[in-house]
Amino acid sequence: MLISYLLYRLTREDFNQKKVSGELPFGQVPALKVADGTIIAQSAAIMRLIGKLSLNLYPNDDFIEAAKIDAIIDAEVDLFMGLTVSKYSSRFGFGFLDSKSELRSDVRKSLNDEIMPKHLFNLERTIDEEVGPWLAGRSEPSIADFIVGPRIKALTSGN
Repeated sequence: MLISYLLYRLTREDFNQKKVSGELPFGQVPALKVADGTIIAQSAAIMRLIGKLSLNLYPNDDFIEAAKIDAIIDAEVDLFMGLTVSKYSSRFGFGFLDSKSELRSDVRKSLNDEIMPKHLFNLERTIDEEVGPWLAGRSEPSIADFIVGPRIKALTSGN
């Protein structure tokens, strides 16, 4: 299967139209439209598809190694869940945080000081420095590195 793609930068209006029309499967981006018109949603699903089509980003023949990579992708969700909820609070049923900035600040402090360091430590433990600098104890990057890396970069940039 070959994938051809176009990168679209949606305006707010275009995004809302695609969301309302149901063109975006979960009403969110990113979404990847493949050559046959199928739209794949959710970052991890898109990355798994790319990984399966690649030669070395995601193992097609080693289910245990694939499961280790999948576990790291799931751990990334856990790592950033609190931060995501505190940022998009209304979307997750915590809209009351929008009017209580001191409570949001307390949540962010707890995430920064207690919660996220534990998750980061656990991710770091998946690196085998004798093999290479990559997650899942690999000598080359996997899709997990391409999911976790940008999120860590954004986190350390203060974003």
